[in-house]
Amino acid sequence: MIRNVDLARPTPLWMVERLRRADVRSIDAAVDITNYVMLELGQPLHAFDLAEINGGIRVRMAEEGEKLVLLDGQEVSLRADTLVIADHSRALAIAGVMGGEHSGVSATTRDVFLESAFFDQIAIAGKARSYGLHTDASHRYERGVDWKLAREAMERATGLLLEITGGEAGPITETVNEQYLPSVAPITLRAKSVEQMLGLVIEPAEIEQLLSALGLGISSIGEGQWRVEVPSHRFDISLEVDLIEELARLYGYNRLPVRYPQARLAPQPKAEARAHLPELRRLLVARGYQEAVTYSFIDPKQFELFNPGVEPLLLANPISNDMAAMRSSLWPGLVKALSHNLNRQQDRVRMFESGLRFVGQLGDLKQEPMLAAWCAAAVCPKAGRKVAMPSTSSTSRLTWKRCWALPVRWMPSRLCRAVTRRCIQARRRASSVKVSWLASSAPFTLSCRKPSAWIVRSLYSSCSWRKWLLAKCPNSASCRASLKCAATWP
Repeated sequence: MIRNVDLARPTPLWMVERLRRADVRSIDAAVDITNYVMLELGQPLHAFDLAEINGGIRVRMAEEGEKLVLLDGQEVSLRADTLVIADHSRALAIAGVMGGEHSGVSATTRDVFLESAFFDQIAIAGKARSYGLHTDASHRYERGVDWKLAREAMERATGLLLEITGGEAGPITETVNEQYLPSVAPITLRAKSVEQMLGLVIEPAEIEQLLSALGLGISSIGEGQWRVEVPSHRFDISLEVDLIEELARLYGYNRLPVRYPQARLAPQPKAEARAHLPELRRLLVARGYQEAVTYSFIDPKQFELFNPGVEPLLLANPISNDMAAMRSSLWPGLVKALSHNLNRQQDRVRMFESGLRFVGQLGDLKQEPMLAAWCAAAVCPKAGRKVAMPSTSSTSRLTWKRCWALPVRWMPSRLCRAVTRRCIQARRRASSVKVSWLASSAPFTLSCRKPSAWIVRSLYSSCSWRKWLLAKCPNSASCRASLKCAATWP
């Protein structure tokens, strides 16, 4: 503490200018000195008005909901996980972030209490952002501060205060708990590791020269090995790779050789009779199956249907009565999904599911991965009007657009193939022809933007199914008239 200071004295111009160049606003002599020392040494400090401190200083965790008015005039409600600087009656500052307004120094302050501390990065990280604050002190504590610098910063700030504001300096009260302070262990550096990671051989004398220039204590402990003592301000160096990184930076990245990594890899044998689950899933999707994800909980009645005589594994607290048993197969969920799709006029459904089934009770419960799939489809697509067809192995659907479309619902596959051949042959005579021939029992589509008369005429004259077509039309006369009309299309 420094007694009988005169904070009415102005801050020297050289200090104000240095603060301005660092984008720090000048406030008064005490605050300017703490900011200047922080910029000079990297150690945050805070100045309290000794008259506002009741009983002494304590470092503790805040009480939930405790109020504190900060230096910027903002009142915050503290949380229980926030470290604070307090006296015997109230909180004075958020540790490592910002001080309180009522305990800050002012023009009437006569006695100043300086605080310089080391706070662990984990204890301060995120606290300022959680309260919507961004301060120079929090930025430095979150990134790391030299834990041996607190006393040196205190001595420097005290000397500047006595020089600028006058007063008498009191004793320094220092509280240290070695158990919680960081410890820096010596690091062993090997020349073999340097060569392996950097890809070149650096002379031992050059390694010692480069590391000594950083202020590291290096001593040889054998051929190609060194013992490196790391100072407290280089808290970013704790491993051998950190030292090698410093060597690469000082040696020059542009001087490092460029080498491509080499690896001798041999193909692993793979059994053709076995396939992994992702491969099976991709195969099923390529075959037109859709993956389903169903609940592992099913209705006990449904469990009995698929596993008669087997005791189900019941849940102690089920979501509902129809989800009270663990499934022993994937089929109940897939069957339920099938029923859902069929009830919504889905004639062709293919689904699969991969998941676990649960066999046994809690004492000897087994969870086995399973894969199940099913497909369901109607024998033939639905039609508005079914007619008797000649004997054939497969059927296809014929749809002709425009006004000359034949009123025929079903045609044998041989007729469809004949139509396809005729249309392909006549492609040069038609202005636009589109022919689609799909698999058995799939739609067959023939469409012409401006149909050629030759196509229809050839179909009508050469097709062996002409009589069957005219006989099965709902209105044979109109069908025949349509063909004749199309045959004379300009």
